[in-house]
Amino acid sequence: MEGFLQDDILTLSELAEYLKVSEKTMLKMVNAGEIPAAKIGNQWRFSRAIINDWLVSKMEVVPQNDLSMLIEGELDFVPLSRLLSKDGVILDMKAGDRDSALARLAGKAFELSLVADEQELTRLLIQREDMMSTALDNGIALPHVRTLRKGFAAGPGIIIGMSGKGINFNLADQKKTFLFFLIVSDSEAVHLRIMAKLARILRNTQKVEHLRSFKRADEFIGFFIEEEKRLNFTVYGEP
Repeated sequence: MEGFLQDDILTLSELAEYLKVSEKTMLKMVNAGEIPAAKIGNQWRFSRAIINDWLVSKMEVVPQNDLSMLIEGELDFVPLSRLLSKDGVILDMKAGDRDSALARLAGKAFELSLVADEQELTRLLIQREDMMSTALDNGIALPHVRTLRKGFAAGPGIIIGMSGKGINFNLADQKKTFLFFLIVSDSEAVHLRIMAKLARILRNTQKVEHLRSFKRADEFIGFFIEEEKRLNFTVYGEP
């Protein structure tokens, strides 16, 4: 299959083994639409990369594999506050739909020289969202491209976008998304660590509501500085 290595596509039984659950449980989740999948003929197939992203976004799931060791054991490896800048915060997205929001985020990443090609990043982000939405059910989205070609990204970096009215980001329940965190990195390991830390901080609904009240870019940077202090204390017992 062009574009994929053989090990990138999993069968139902392989996915069950990967996640350490029974095939029966796995099939129930697939039939309920709880896990990203594609049906080819009468067989279910799964993308390992998308499954890994799904695991990170859920965060309650702790798979017994190298991914969990990576994202849980190295939480302070990437200081989010250093990946943000006031110029990288869009306080009013002025975007009416998903694709225009992604284009706005990509444009800002290009403007800050985080990527070499604005249009290519926009295309890749849309392609990624078509496979599975990166929106979570608490009003945030973590758009990203897992693998970027060599020399494409000068990051890592994070672009933040806000939409006061909210944007339909293709969630099944039609809930709107108000906050967008575009992750740019040419390293898959760093990419996963950024996603893990963001997801851990932003899964708190009250914190998301607090972020939505911000009127200045520097408020976001201050927020993540304080949250990382709390996170490091929780994980390592250090202030």
